[in-house]
Amino acid sequence: MVKVTNILTSVLSPAPGDNFLKKFQNSYFRTGAYLVFAVLMWIAVGAGHRTVQVVSAILLTLGTISYGISAVRGQSPASSAITGGTGVSTIV
Repeated sequence: MVKVTNILTSVLSPAPGDNFLKKFQNSYFRTGAYLVFAVLMWIAVGAGHRTVQVVSAILLTLGTISYGISAVRGQSPASSAITGGTGVSTIV
């Protein structure tokens, strides 16, 4: 899965791009995005009666709940060295 912020970082110049990208780097935006994807997946499960998609719908719902909890607590998303971040060690 390609992150929107990584794509926009490579396209936009650093100065105006930083302010624009900060809108997408909060937990509320991620909660909303995961909620939309989870709802779409549950609709697909209900319309198609496919039991395999239930796993994806459940995982997206759990992701929505996780990002929602972190948004309420005011926690920022952790970066990972696997996805091009600096890693969790700098956050702790």
